[in-house]
Amino acid sequence: MDLGEQLPPTTHYVPADEAPPAGLVFRGNFHKTKVCDLNAGFFPTVPPFLVGQRSYVAALGVIEYMCDVPSFLAALRLYRAPVVVSYAAVDTPNSTTTTAMLRENSFTSLAFQALLSSAGFRIGGTSSIPVGGLNNVLYNLTPV
Repeated sequence: MDLGEQLPPTTHYVPADEAPPAGLVFRGNFHKTKVCDLNAGFFPTVPPFLVGQRSYVAALGVIEYMCDVPSFLAALRLYRAPVVVSYAAVDTPNSTTTTAMLRENSFTSLAFQALLSSAGFRIGGTSSIPVGGLNNVLYNLTPV
């Protein structure tokens, strides 16, 4: 699913992702995606004409691949905007599949929620979504 296609037409959507692994082919609108080395701290900037406008940040399917999750969350906090993140904790259903993923971290649900709080976010709500056989949890976050 292309998130940009699900948003209202007046939305300015800036997709960003880690560099794709060699040989991996992306479908959809990946050609519009800004490739950023998130693990090295390179994040997309807000276009100047959007500064001061209401913005949202989504980090979906990316936190599992971050080497330094506290630094990544601190960088998200700098946007001073509501954030939606997903995370497949190791203690959710299908955790044996989750731990077998090529991921950089393996937090339990409570440990991940503690990281969110330490980074300066309030969890406004959660919902479970199945993705590829894994039970991801979406977190609706507000910077405090």
